[in-house]
Amino acid sequence: MKKLVIFSLIAIMVAGTVFAQVADGISVSAWGRGAFSPLIIQGKEKSNPDGDKVEGTGGTYVGTGNTFSADPTYQFYVEGANDFIGFGIGITSNWGIGADGPLAHAWTKPFGCDILKLTVGIFNDDTLRGKIGEVNDGFQYFVLPGLLDTLEGMYGGGFDPDDYPFLGCEEDGIFERFGRHYLGNMGFMLSSSPMEGLFLGLRVNTQLFNEGTKASSAYRYMQLGVGYETDAFHFRAQYLGGFGTDKGKSIERAIDNKKLTSTSTPAEFAEYVADFNKPASIALAFAFTGMEGLLVDLGTRIWFPVKHEIDVNKDGITVILPERSVSRGVQVGLGATYDGGDFGVNFRVDTVMGAYMQGRGKDHENVDPVVMVWRLVPFYKLDEVTVGLDLGLMTMGKGKDQNGDKDDDAIGSQLGFGGWVSKDLGNGHIKTGLSYTLPWVHGNKDNKQRDSGVFQIPVILEYSF
Repeated sequence: MKKLVIFSLIAIMVAGTVFAQVADGISVSAWGRGAFSPLIIQGKEKSNPDGDKVEGTGGTYVGTGNTFSADPTYQFYVEGANDFIGFGIGITSNWGIGADGPLAHAWTKPFGCDILKLTVGIFNDDTLRGKIGEVNDGFQYFVLPGLLDTLEGMYGGGFDPDDYPFLGCEEDGIFERFGRHYLGNMGFMLSSSPMEGLFLGLRVNTQLFNEGTKASSAYRYMQLGVGYETDAFHFRAQYLGGFGTDKGKSIERAIDNKKLTSTSTPAEFAEYVADFNKPASIALAFAFTGMEGLLVDLGTRIWFPVKHEIDVNKDGITVILPERSVSRGVQVGLGATYDGGDFGVNFRVDTVMGAYMQGRGKDHENVDPVVMVWRLVPFYKLDEVTVGLDLGLMTMGKGKDQNGDKDDDAIGSQLGFGGWVSKDLGNGHIKTGLSYTLPWVHGNKDNKQRDSGVFQIPVILEYSF
């Protein structure tokens, strides 16, 4: 596989070089980031919930990655276009299909203008995507873990980060792009810009070959978005398909169409039941761009509760599921950047609130705590380098346990801070500094558990051509 990746990279680079020299409309681009820490020190001293000191598993380590996944990521793209048709081909060193993985698509504007555009293949469309992503080129994740990492630690194997792109400290945390949504990022998209500033888009993800994807699933998970942009603001709204309230209508139709019979297996019946892990949602965002040097982008995503209210008795088939409701609540992302010349500041806050899982009646309701991650990065530009600080704070409020009683164990906060220096290298930069993440501090006075802190020396290399 590694040889295949290397040969593919060489082939595309050679082809891209040739195209760039002989063909109009061909462009080549590349982006990549690698990060490492030559020294990571994790303290050993911890305390249990009673406040007694215990020996931890700390030590001294070295780490390599790219700040947002396990491996360094290097991407290479070749694109071509004229007024009527175009293509894009790209690969990554990870060789995995994902939100920023390999891309291969073609598009056409049959009328030679933006009134109609059709795109098909593996692709992303960032026209409406949030305008503010990482606040410090990944350095912030050394200072304080992201919200995704925290939730994954809370829920373990029951948490899939791919289902929560909105929670990361990146552009999708404000407004999600037309891309990967439950069914991967292969599919087709119709878009239109009938007037200046107005954009309409409809995306359907599906397998294009073999047996394809069931129409009911493909269109259930469609993305439908609209945006309007002027010199001063950018408004965006989007519906991201999924499940809502399930009263058994899909099962009834399947019985009528003989797709379900008395001999059908539980797995076959499950195909016609709402999936708690794939709720529908709506998203709204507003960006202010009317002041030089200042950009503010605010987005929210409201998840539809997925409810089971199934009591079907038809043609001798009885299907009864216990009443249950699950909601991911509301998520909010706010980012702001200010560049005043020599001095500037980046700000970001991500919030999750109102998520719950309700059983039969409100007496059996589990409510997740409100989680917030705050990040502030002031910086100052010198002649040769830029220096700055990175401050991060995570807070977690009260929740409810499975019996509906208040759960104070989750209350707490964690603080991280660091200092950094960055040197511009033309088509990239190198950034390094020191960071320290303090232990999690529990807000419940009866819970005296305390983890150890982590010291790191982050080094980040990034290029863009």
